[in-house]
Amino acid sequence: MYKTCLFCNRSLRSNEVVEAFPVGRRLAFDSAKGRLWVVCRHCQRWNLTPLEERWEAIETCEKLFRRTRVRTSSDNIGLARHPEGLELVRIGEPLRPEFAAWRYGDQFGRRRRRQRPSTCGERWHRSPVSPTPTAAREF
Repeated sequence: MYKTCLFCNRSLRSNEVVEAFPVGRRLAFDSAKGRLWVVCRHCQRWNLTPLEERWEAIETCEKLFRRTRVRTSSDNIGLARHPEGLELVRIGEPLRPEFAAWRYGDQFGRRRRRQRPSTCGERWHRSPVSPTPTAAREF
């Protein structure tokens, strides 16, 4: 197991969160392809880990990523920060809740706004032409 960056030879620091792989404060992993990288904080290069040390650490990283409540994601990359300071970068297919939020998020927002009861604005918009409050809100 290495403790310095392969590119700039600076320390990768350590973490106490992933017991199977205690190197690095920022770990990137792809559980589908079985890859684990330690991201150097100084040069921002990704150091691929040795094959023998990957699998348990990848499983642990996946569990930690799923348990983390605050995370950010794009199409194929997810970022999460553990409370102890470890940063996780997940590569691959998005998790189901994230995929649903990307695909249907705007529809859920519109549906919630339609179902929310309005205050005095609803009475103000009523007229003989539009007798229902929902028709007035669609304008």
